[in-house]
Amino acid sequence: MGNDRLTNYNIVSEIRCELAKNLDVDKVQQTLFDSWSAHISGHHSRVMDTTCYEREVRYPTNEKLLWESVEWSYRQLKAICKVLGIKTPGTKYLKWQRRNISYSKMRRKIKSKCRRLDRSLLLLLDKIDGELRKLEKDYKLQMPGKYHRRRATIKKIYTQ
Repeated sequence: MGNDRLTNYNIVSEIRCELAKNLDVDKVQQTLFDSWSAHISGHHSRVMDTTCYEREVRYPTNEKLLWESVEWSYRQLKAICKVLGIKTPGTKYLKWQRRNISYSKMRRKIKSKCRRLDRSLLLLLDKIDGELRKLEKDYKLQMPGKYHRRRATIKKIYTQ
């Protein structure tokens, strides 16, 4: 029995995921508090230590914010052009996509390369934004509110 090998190496992760789906943290905290309340000095607060962390939280650098803005804007531009049946305007997006990938793979981010990438992404974002504005104006496009909110956020990022 001790010599049997595990065939499913993801079993611990699967168990954690299953527990996370079905676990009611408030109930657990209340049960633990009820059990240990005699030994707790501060009854007014509950503290629970977890070994979980949010994996989508990351440090938002200028380059990341600008690239995500450029990427979203370019996808919108391509989708609008496809729906309208017109050719997508030239933006050099693919060139900067390759440069952004090589920049993100760099271990040490040199300040001059950061500035250069920032400037180029700002220019690219401005160009794509101009093309989107032109299409909205020329074809009198009615876009959903979520689209306009995202565009407003991108404009804030651009001005900052």
